[in-house]
Parts: sequence; structure tokens; C-alpha cells
Amino acid sequence: MKESRKYILKLLYDYDQSKGGRMGLASDGKDTGLSALTLRDDICYLASHDYIIEHEAPMSAYLLSLTPKGEQFVENNFQFSVESTGINFNFGNAQITNAIIGNNASGNTFTSNGASFPELRTLIEAKPSIDQPDFQELLNILEELKESKEPVPRNLFSRFSNLICKHSDLIGPLGTTLVELFFGIS
Repeated sequence: MKESRKYILKLLYDYDQSKGGRMGLASDGKDTGLSALTLRDDICYLASHDYIIEHEAPMSAYLLSLTPKGEQFVENNFQFSVESTGINFNFGNAQITNAIIGNNASGNTFTSNGASFPELRTLIEAKPSIDQPDFQELLNILEELKESKEPVPRNLFSRFSNLICKHSDLIGPLGTTLVELFFGIS
């Protein structure tokens, strides 16, 4: 893990141990000595990998707190625990046929049916309540696009980029839905 990310985790850990709760950081990086771009990228990475939680904050600031995974990572001297280094696969709604799975395997076939709107809604409902209004807006836009069958305006989804970065596990199901919309596949 990058040193700048470890530094952010250590800052949050120390703050939590001394004062508790959420720590505010200026988005320009002056609080940390990091560039604004590095700070943003590191926060996005740490949030999407469940080391921190990014809370709603005033403009030009971040409001952050550690997750139990982030706290454990700092307490383990920035060493990954055996549990966190395992590889997990989620094959929800997938079919594997005539597959030979393993090293140097050939002939593997993988097809995924993606996620339907109700399945996507169920996945989203499991996310933190603080993100629900943004997810609801995203779902409404997707449903309107599906019903209207109009072309998708460029940059329509740009305001959701931080949300999707934070919940990167939804990229696959959302991507499937967007491909269906863009290419008229039902």
C-alpha cells in the first residue's frame, strides 16, 4: 500500500484514539501535506476498499472515519492479515459451463446474466443509509432512460463517480445495466 495511504490511515487512527469520531480534512491537502489530487485518489481508494468511510462534508473538505478493517490494518503495523489476503469470487447470477478452473487452464467459459433492476435495487438497499438518496436518484435516472429509450446524454452520470468509486462492488451490475441501455439490449 502506498505510503500516503498509510499516512492518512495513521492520521485517522490517531484522531480516533485521542478524540474519537470523524476527522475533517481540507480537500486541498494542506492538513496532510499531500497534494489535493493525491489526497482525493487515496481517499477514494481507501473508501472503496473499506478501510475508511467518507461522510457527507462541507464543500472543500473531507469528513472521514476508520472502519474496523482500517483500524485493524493500522494496529497490525500496516500488514495485511491472513484473512484479508484471501481471494474471493462472487459468481452471483453466473453460469460456468464446461469449465476447467485452475492454473494454466484452457477452455474456460464464463457467462454472466448481469443484474436486473430489482436485483440492482436489492444490492443498493444493502449499502449505507447515508448513500441511499444518491443511489435512489441514480436508479430513477436509469429507470427513466430504460422506459424512454432516448439517447443517453453525455456526462449524465458524472456526478455519481465518487459514489461508484466508494461502492466499487456495484460496477459490474451497474455496467451491465448501462450496456443494456446504451445498446438497447433487454
